[in-house]
Amino acid sequence: MARESRIAPEEDAEVDLTPMLDVVFILLIFFIVTATFVKTPGATVEKIDLKKVAPINSPIMVALTADDEIWINRKAVKMREVYATMQEMVEDNSSGEAMILVDGQSTTGVLLELQSNMMTAGVKSINISTEPQS
Repeated sequence: MARESRIAPEEDAEVDLTPMLDVVFILLIFFIVTATFVKTPGATVEKIDLKKVAPINSPIMVALTADDEIWINRKAVKMREVYATMQEMVEDNSSGEAMILVDGQSTTGVLLELQSNMMTAGVKSINISTEPQS
């Protein structure tokens, strides 16, 4: 009598990868949906580091307050008077350099109009004063 083998023949052991692939695809979809996409302007720009910029000493100083008042030489000036005042100051200072001290609460439109009047009066270079970041 031949001995019967009590050992069952080996079955091919296979790992079912379907559940793992399902989890991977669900995670992939989750990360794609929750990702934030950054909009770029399309050009590389080197930003100004205010700690490295040297202070500028301009002979012509103009201040624009939070109430959109314009001050030149410690005197309040109306927008229509800026052109004549700047012409006089440019004649005295041949460099034609000016600095505008702008309050953060002032109106941008007033600043742009002030710059335009100063440039048409003969100011060659206008610097805007900023507060350095700490």
